Amino acid sequence: MAPEAKRLKLRSLNRPEAAFWLFDRVSSMNFAVIATGSGSVEDASIRRAIDLAPQRREMAGVTVQVQPDGQLEFVPVKSPVELKAANGNWSDLLALHLTEPFAEGAPLWRVAIYRGANEWTLAITFHHSIADGRSGMRFLSDFLLDMDHSPGESLQKLPIMRDVFAEAVRTGSPPSPRKPQALPWFSKRITAPVPAIRSFTLPAHDSRMLIQSARENGVTVHGWMAAAQLISTNALFETEEARSLAISTPVDYRKYVGESDIDSLWFCISLITSTLTVQDNFLELARDLSLDIKEQLANGQGLRFYDSLPEPAQLLSKPDGVKLFGVMMQRLPQASVLSNVGSIAPPDLTNLKLESICFTVHPTIAQPIFVTATTCRDQINFVLNYDSNRWPAAMADRFVNEFKRNLTLPRNAVPESP
Repeated sequence: MAPEAKRLKLRSLNRPEAAFWLFDRVSSMNFAVIATGSGSVEDASIRRAIDLAPQRREMAGVTVQVQPDGQLEFVPVKSPVELKAANGNWSDLLALHLTEPFAEGAPLWRVAIYRGANEWTLAITFHHSIADGRSGMRFLSDFLLDMDHSPGESLQKLPIMRDVFAEAVRTGSPPSPRKPQALPWFSKRITAPVPAIRSFTLPAHDSRMLIQSARENGVTVHGWMAAAQLISTNALFETEEARSLAISTPVDYRKYVGESDIDSLWFCISLITSTLTVQDNFLELARDLSLDIKEQLANGQGLRFYDSLPEPAQLLSKPDGVKLFGVMMQRLPQASVLSNVGSIAPPDLTNLKLESICFTVHPTIAQPIFVTATTCRDQINFVLNYDSNRWPAAMADRFVNEFKRNLTLPRNAVPESP
């Protein structure tokens, strides 16, 4: 028996974790949590935090092993976590580094430090099967604290979380799918992706106005942002008309399965896709998006995303299983993504000078763009991740400008529909 097969099994990957492991075999689904600061930071302090991470969280010391029957298992890993250091613009460098696959048998997270003139950016990249945005942000906070100073007390390792998805109850029937229209120039991928990252920050005043306007109009903040994203996407078409467009929302499922733990590294999200007719009435669209997400969550539709996928073990037990899955992904309807991690309280640091926090996710083949939003210190940080090989440069510029404009345009309240 090969040495790899003798490793101690910790637990099998659940359906969502296995699905995202399979996604990554076809198209990178890695995500990164990002901290930017001023001044200097030493590699030694980063390495100290890397070494402490597996003492804090068991999932920081695992890798995935494929069994002969296609089952996926978390097993302990002994190899060190990669630390990459580079000089230059963090968004350009991270866009490329984010999509690099994790080596077989390697830890499922890595660290990069990008240095500029009196500034630094720290990026922790995760394989999505071991973490989500909320647990990744908590990991980043503790990591920065460990960089700032050594912990003064012994650490208790947090266990691998139980499989809550297997215990969750699914109710209702799957909704009738509405096929969204596709961006005509976002063609089938035939060449390797050329990832690109754009980012911008809404100042505190504009961020407060966005949140206030959403509340005054009976709209969730996420619904407001999603409406801005869909209307900006619709503006990329050559003709002005109402279109059915899709947008996907990663939903934190902890509270829906009776859990609130975000200390442990843990993948506990599902994906809800809303397909709506995009018209000029921003507020109606924002309300429809807010309501659609709430209704899908209320009737258990959020978990049905995983029911719609083939069993990963069945695919991996076939010689051409991953290839078949790739063909299936190419046929999925286009849906952009908006992930809002909410308000993140920055850690209380003594030596490091922290400026902002954000995160980013590389989109799959069928996702034209993946937009993330992080609120920190009363400002909302947006990061846009896309394949520049499938986005004409002028289109990317236009979308970013339209998105900024639609986020902050004043909107007059309209009466609720009866």
